[in-house]
Amino acid sequence: MCETPGFRHGKGPKRKSPYKDPLVDACSKAAQATGYAFNDDYNGAQQDGFSPMQMTMRNGWRESAATAYLQPALSRDNLAASRGGREMIKLSLRLAMPALTLLVGLNCAAVAQDNAPDKLRIAGGLAGTWENSFSELGQNAGFFKKHGLVLEIFYTQGAGETQQAVISGSADIGTGIGTFNTFGAFVKGAPIRVIAATHTGANDLTWYVKADSPIRDKKDLAGKSVAYSTAGSSTYAAVQAFQKVFGVAYKPVATGSPASTLTQVMSGQIDVGWTSPPFAVDLLREGKIRQVMRASDVPELRNQTARFMTANALAIESRRAVFVRYLQAYREVVDWMYADKAAVKAFADWAHIPEAIARLAPEDYYPKNNVLPDRIEGLDLAMADAVSFKYIATPLTKEQLATLILVPFK
Repeated sequence: MCETPGFRHGKGPKRKSPYKDPLVDACSKAAQATGYAFNDDYNGAQQDGFSPMQMTMRNGWRESAATAYLQPALSRDNLAASRGGREMIKLSLRLAMPALTLLVGLNCAAVAQDNAPDKLRIAGGLAGTWENSFSELGQNAGFFKKHGLVLEIFYTQGAGETQQAVISGSADIGTGIGTFNTFGAFVKGAPIRVIAATHTGANDLTWYVKADSPIRDKKDLAGKSVAYSTAGSSTYAAVQAFQKVFGVAYKPVATGSPASTLTQVMSGQIDVGWTSPPFAVDLLREGKIRQVMRASDVPELRNQTARFMTANALAIESRRAVFVRYLQAYREVVDWMYADKAAVKAFADWAHIPEAIARLAPEDYYPKNNVLPDRIEGLDLAMADAVSFKYIATPLTKEQLATLILVPFK
């Protein structure tokens, strides 16, 4: 048996032995040949990789606690064992005291572990946006701690990347994930569930051009390159819908985050960029860029849930109560963000923008009613668009929706 320092030792009477079989060895070598790692101990520091099954065998027989520990000790003078409905072991009090002391210590450690906060890994759709700031700002303000939670938060380039983090299990929860992406992943069997909405309506998403761009009217978009973040995102849905509403054809281009999109617009790599305020609002005010359209220009998007909060279905099954507490804290954070001026200041500091610009986010782009986590609307229209853009073949059935949409989450 191999030892894994810090995780297990190899000197005790009950030993781990790898399963030995030529076919297992051949499979392991084939996996390594294709680039997968070999893992000698998947119960140690690293779980990824190919490894033979671990077994507790000695001389061809299964090793149990009784054969490893009890049987070798039966000859001791201070131990008596009797067989009946169960085995009873009588130890002298003097020799039992160290064991009792250890047991008390282990129980105290278990109690401390039980009182430790639960951890959740959160993938935020885009750093710097009002909608995706709630988890981090709420944690900084102590809301999640009050509910016994610690959040490990990281940010992605858009909805597609966020959804993949949830599907793979590298994130327990993803925020700001487009409806198309969610429907498409779910019907393909992805282990995801919708536990809240992060945005309903179309006030926030904005498209712009450089100040000196020849694009002055919607008709000028014909043949141009127009940005969206990632496939299946709410920006993708809006960019596709613009073509129908405006009656023009152009080239949709995935450009990632608002920051990377701005670079591509200002360097001339793309004609029309997108942003989620407050990012680039200062440039709009200074006249360095011009607004061309907003998602609200598409009538059907104005009262349609555009982005979901999704969670890994397997994680929900094993820790549902933890997710319930997260949503309880999240609702409190939403109320705080719209009721306390300190929240706007915290957002300004977090997003590295002037407070005057930060105030525009809840006032002009993200009204509270649009970010309520338990508000889900316009699913029929969203599914029809998802079919039109070939994310799903047919609308989800009532049974499928009941499995996918767990809002309000309890």
